[in-house]
Amino acid sequence: MQSLEQADASAAQKMMECSLCGLAVLYEVFGRRLPVLEPQIEWREDAYLRSDPFSSRRRPLAVGGRCSVCARDVCVAATCSLFCDRRFCLPCARANRDALPAALRAELDKQP
Repeated sequence: MQSLEQADASAAQKMMECSLCGLAVLYEVFGRRLPVLEPQIEWREDAYLRSDPFSSRRRPLAVGGRCSVCARDVCVAATCSLFCDRRFCLPCARANRDALPAALRAELDKQP
């Protein structure tokens, strides 16, 4: 049986914190699949995945990922990151704006 300290330590290891907004969220797996729920669903990136607490069918939910440029952990909120073949935090997306497709440049222009 785990001690309280061990339980706290294992819970801390499964917490993702967005480096931009500070959102802290529990996750189950960092990877492309959450095999316990829907093994046939595969993300196009390694992401922090958990079961969707709002779905009655226990579907997987991506709550964050790593910026492909600077490797920061970021949540999937539009104010923190975007995905275009790979995940970008907004500061890196802005720094590499000209390399992004026109539709994503337009989305970036809408951000404060």
